[in-house]
Amino acid sequence: YQRRVRGRGVPSSVLAFRHRGQVVRLYTESPLVYLPTPDFSMPFNVLCLVSTVIAIVYGSLFSLTTKTLVWIKETEVKQGLLIQLVTALKGALKKDKKKVVPKENTRRCRRKSRQ
Repeated sequence: YQRRVRGRGVPSSVLAFRHRGQVVRLYTESPLVYLPTPDFSMPFNVLCLVSTVIAIVYGSLFSLTTKTLVWIKETEVKQGLLIQLVTALKGALKKDKKKVVPKENTRRCRRKSRQ
C-alpha cells in the first residue's frame, strides 16, 4: 500500500560551516507544499463573478441608451451638497484670516506715487 501524497516537494536546504578545521553540513527536511485542488465551489464562484460583471455592464449601457438628454442653463444648475460645504468652509476660513491682527512692530512699506 502506497500513500498518495498531494503536493509538491521542495528540495531541502544545506547549511555548511567550519568547525575545528572540518566542514560540517546540515540538511533540513524537505517540506511538502500543498497545491490548491479544484472543488465544486470554484465554478460557482466564477459564475457569480461573471454574472455580476455582465449585470453592471448591461445596467450601465441600458441607462445610457434609455435616458433622454435635456439642455440646462448653468444658472439653473443647483450646487451639490459637497460643493456647498466646501464653499462654506472656504468662506469661514477667509473670515478667520481677516481677524488676524498683524504685529505692531512690523513696518509696512508703501510705494510713493509718481507725479
